[in-house]
Amino acid sequence: MTVMRLVWKMVRLLLKVVFLPVQASLTVIFLALGFFSGIVNIVCGAIGLICIVGGVAQMFGSSPSWSFALEGIIGGLLIFSIPCAIGIWGKQWICMLKVMINRI
Repeated sequence: MTVMRLVWKMVRLLLKVVFLPVQASLTVIFLALGFFSGIVNIVCGAIGLICIVGGVAQMFGSSPSWSFALEGIIGGLLIFSIPCAIGIWGKQWICMLKVMINRI
């Protein structure tokens, strides 16, 4: 029984050494994803805001087109929210991988 514990501890130590570069690379990917998703969120937020403001302005214009206004508002919301969701989900998946590897 003691030999089995010793073997298991050796295997676990070996796995920790093997997975150390994987943890480091996941950390770098996590930081890069956070940086790039921040830039994309700023750009898409500005574009989405322009679409929403255009849709609202279309509603209160001289000849309001309700379908165009609704398309502008919904399109602006989608342009803003989809990149945010992708960035959050991507970072969450990387965190889950890091926790799973860390439990070894």
